[in-house]
Amino acid sequence: GTVNFTKLLTLFGDRLNGTDEEGILMNAFKTFDSEGKGNLNKDTLRELLTATGKPAERLSDVEFNQMLEGAPVDAKGLLDYAAFTKLIKRGKDDE
Repeated sequence: GTVNFTKLLTLFGDRLNGTDEEGILMNAFKTFDSEGKGNLNKDTLRELLTATGKPAERLSDVEFNQMLEGAPVDAKGLLDYAAFTKLIKRGKDDE
């Protein structure tokens, strides 16, 4: 189904509790990838997560930066959300 901002935050929250699946996170990111390229612009994602939705549900800039710490973002500022989802669910390869 459709994933809105609130649902995306819920998915991230569920991850902390270990209840979501990798496919669900991937589908949440895909919702915002209108061109189907497999990546999202970091600045666009920042806007979605820090300025959209109810104030209590928004991430702060600090929280957003912490979320993307170590994330696969290239020199153009594009987040590879498939790799990021794997990182969220499985950790780094060397862990």
